[in-house]
Amino acid sequence: MNTPSKRYIFTDFDNIQKVKFKKLERVCDKIFILINTSDKFIPFALVRNLQKLGKAVKWIPVENNKNLTLNYHICYLMGKMHSKINLSTEFAILSDEDSFESIIKYIIKNDRKCRRVKTGAPKKKVRRKIVTSKSSQRPIYEGERAKVDEKKEWVPIEEQQDSLVVYRETKDRLKLVATRPYNLTSLRDYIHINNQELVERGKLSVEEIIEMMELNNEIEVKGSLVAYHF
Repeated sequence: MNTPSKRYIFTDFDNIQKVKFKKLERVCDKIFILINTSDKFIPFALVRNLQKLGKAVKWIPVENNKNLTLNYHICYLMGKMHSKINLSTEFAILSDEDSFESIIKYIIKNDRKCRRVKTGAPKKKVRRKIVTSKSSQRPIYEGERAKVDEKKEWVPIEEQQDSLVVYRETKDRLKLVATRPYNLTSLRDYIHINNQELVERGKLSVEEIIEMMELNNEIEVKGSLVAYHF
């Protein structure tokens, strides 16, 4: 008689708030939720829904999470459990982020079923405000303080679409996290891991996203440290 396979789900505090719990109850045997210890409040509706899962819910508190996003900790936890439990247990990551694809492929290659489940939450519409210089009619970023360089060739706005979307999404994501990357290296890593596919395909420059944030007075770089103004 075959023993039915189990499914473990890994996610974080942000993503667990976006799912339908009736469906979640049916598809998982255990769910690991990573949360920053600086997050002091959990919505009552979330607590009530999670109580229905009983001992299947495992909260994983993460302290002093200054340099790394919770994604790194999820990957570490999955790797650790992959080496310990039976390969018949399937892993699933509850997230809309493509940055998990590398570890998913690694785990699958090592004989365990693993996949990413999107939350299905509606994406925010990205509003773009493009300011045009009267003298050159070139597109410049919203809030740009730099003087217009008449001799510089500017990339057509159509080719800036990926960068603009990533810029807005990065800013919105950073507004929600409790601990933000505090230096340039960790900020570069943060942008890279959340947009890994675009970066590796050469469609996105991490430095350009940082420059856009500087030009719009949203961050200030002092030496190697980053100060946020939002």
